[in-house]
Amino acid sequence: MTAPTLEQKQASDPLSSVWVAASAGTGKTFVLTNRVLRILLMNTAPERILCLTFTKAAAAEMANRINKRLGQWVVCDQQLLCAEIQNLTGEFPSEDQQDHARKLFARVLDVPGGLKIQTIHSFCQSLLGRFPLEAEIAPHFQVMDERTTLEHLTRARDAVLTEAVVDINPGLARALAHISRKVTENTFADLIRELIGQRSGLEQMMSRFSLVEQAILAMKRMLGLKPSDTQAGIIDGACEGGNFDGAGLRAAVEVLLTGSATNQKTGQKMAHWLSTPEVRISDFADYKTAFLTKGGDIRKKLMPDKMATAHPGEFEAMAQEALRIQATEEKLKLLTLLENSAALLTIGAAMMAAFGDSKKRHAVMDYDDLILKVTALIGRPGIADWILYKLDGGIDHILIDEAQDTNPEQWQVIKTLANEFFVGEGRSDRPRTIFAVGDVKQSIYSFQRADPKEFVANRRLFQKKSADAKHGFHNVNLALSFRSTAAVLNVVDRVFLADNHRIALSFSEEEIFHRPSRTGQAGLMELWPTEKAEPLPETDDWQPPVVQQPATSPEMKLAIRIADRIKNWLDTGEILVSQGRSMTPGDIMILVRRRTKFDDYMIRALKARDIPVAGQDKMLLSEQIAVMDLMAVGNFVLLPGDDLTLAVVLKSPFIGFSEEDLYDLAFERRGSLWAALLRRKDEREIFKRAHDLLVACTNFADTAPPFEFYNHLLTTLGGRQKLLGRLGEEANDPIDEFLQLAMGYEVNNISSLQGFLSWVQRGNVEIKRDMEQGQSQVRIMTVHGAKGLQAPVVILPDSCQTPKLGSRLLWAGE
Repeated sequence: MTAPTLEQKQASDPLSSVWVAASAGTGKTFVLTNRVLRILLMNTAPERILCLTFTKAAAAEMANRINKRLGQWVVCDQQLLCAEIQNLTGEFPSEDQQDHARKLFARVLDVPGGLKIQTIHSFCQSLLGRFPLEAEIAPHFQVMDERTTLEHLTRARDAVLTEAVVDINPGLARALAHISRKVTENTFADLIRELIGQRSGLEQMMSRFSLVEQAILAMKRMLGLKPSDTQAGIIDGACEGGNFDGAGLRAAVEVLLTGSATNQKTGQKMAHWLSTPEVRISDFADYKTAFLTKGGDIRKKLMPDKMATAHPGEFEAMAQEALRIQATEEKLKLLTLLENSAALLTIGAAMMAAFGDSKKRHAVMDYDDLILKVTALIGRPGIADWILYKLDGGIDHILIDEAQDTNPEQWQVIKTLANEFFVGEGRSDRPRTIFAVGDVKQSIYSFQRADPKEFVANRRLFQKKSADAKHGFHNVNLALSFRSTAAVLNVVDRVFLADNHRIALSFSEEEIFHRPSRTGQAGLMELWPTEKAEPLPETDDWQPPVVQQPATSPEMKLAIRIADRIKNWLDTGEILVSQGRSMTPGDIMILVRRRTKFDDYMIRALKARDIPVAGQDKMLLSEQIAVMDLMAVGNFVLLPGDDLTLAVVLKSPFIGFSEEDLYDLAFERRGSLWAALLRRKDEREIFKRAHDLLVACTNFADTAPPFEFYNHLLTTLGGRQKLLGRLGEEANDPIDEFLQLAMGYEVNNISSLQGFLSWVQRGNVEIKRDMEQGQSQVRIMTVHGAKGLQAPVVILPDSCQTPKLGSRLLWAGE
């Protein structure tokens, strides 16, 4: 029975709304659990509590903790129960309160579906499932996974590209032609993919404007452009108007033509543009170089100093023209931004319409739809109050976990749900609170459009609403860390000591500080000097298609250095003072910012030193050797005459040909490799095994769906055992995921082996491995993937990398 700190007691106060800034290891789940228990002890109906968590795992963890505590209250003796409740609430419970506490477990079990501890997407799905007609959706709707979403988006993209023909949709055709002139063949697909990723913003924009043209006019007004502005009109305006000094510029041309070759070239550009109005639009780019640099700044010397002193009037005319040209160039850039954005919006709107039609035909929704549909549903006048009332009589307490990763659309759902807490009768007849806990330092920036600024902004919003309604509100900072030692926490505090560092991260003036609970315990923070690249030796002009990374690259040198340090720790029996034992590989976690080639170098360096390593926490399924072997078998049975595929299968663990076996079978053969194997199957034992296995696969594939075919290969034919024998136990994860994909494919598609293999190849499926499985292996993970995990030794190997803006949509301003 852990006693809560003063801050934790304040955070769990069930009579007040609370906003908690909680660093890692400060007991966030403990506070959430205590708050729910105190709300239940306050005789609040369990169905009136809504807990929104970030992941299903977090929801399960919280539900398990609450049920475990309530279950203990049922069977524990009176003394322990009273101590538990007093420790939780600060007051000794009466007999009625004790009796109520013992009944809570049964009350929670009686609630249909149990306590509402869900991810926000799960909550929205259940809400829409109860009110499909009000939300104007199909009652039998299904939620798509990422793979199915990608398929619908691909179909929508193909439909839009097919429609983008002048005879069918001229506006869409013009937009596509405009974009295709701006981007390369290779980057067009990436641009479209990124545009699809912003579909929530596109849908919100289109909900505000009934037509794309209205949205474009709104963008024009926002950019300060007139509806009639065009490139030709803006450039024509550069040589018109009251402040255009044509005579002064012509005089300046005469002066420049008497100067150096550079001055004469500048004068000739100006003279050509001033004397030929009919080509001003096409020649403006050349004309502006007389006044502006490539970066758009006014040239430091429009004239040589002596020339400017001798001809001040002409110099002044050029200086004024430079300002006009710069203003014109800025206006042209705004117009370019508008034209690019309008083209993207036109294509985006068409894709969203096609995407929406595809989803509607199949009665499916994606995760963004869940949020947007619920926002529209509970924000509709005349319906929202009734919806909330039907939610088991309303919601009195909302608790939000990992609130820093809640995006603006999700916050809108929460604000709408909590709106009546602070108005009318809802603010006085019973305690109604909102609780949020988060830490902007741990935000997964840009993940699902997470915006940590919203955490601070909504804290101020609800604090004001609480004050206006005379509700209690606590702003709590859980700074006492139960996980890290002082050495680690002090370094973190020093990093954010500077005002610009702190404000850039926390979006507020509040100081960032941590207090260690583990005072006096061992802890160490090492800062290593960065590895630098060594100069490469001079090479010939010719370069091979694939340049091998030199062993002296900074990434490889760092990986070797880390591996050597770990090897030394393990060999010398380095003592973990806090654990009172020698270090093991499972005590070490290596965290990277993102998955790069360094991961492979690190795994290779550890394996070269016989150090157990768990590998990467995420992997691309189609790049796993076990999956590649499985797909090769499938491709072979579809086309036995493909010699290369058959060669891959023969060399795979399923058969195990040596180089000599394959050479002897293939050399000087007549016909296909498969025909040679059929003729020569009795020459060698391995030829016979290969023949029997491949014939069995080919015969079974004629009638079996994909899942049955691969299950037969892996079990009846012993394929799994052969793969694990060569590739190790870690091959189990991709094999199991591959079988899950096969099963899922058959649910939504016509059962076809060829269709399934094509579906897998197009999908780029990622699988996440469980890194909290208790095996004594070094773990290599991303910082984001390691959220919620801990280890005695943590290594951050790429802390000197600088983030880059990678959005291809940024080209719109170019």
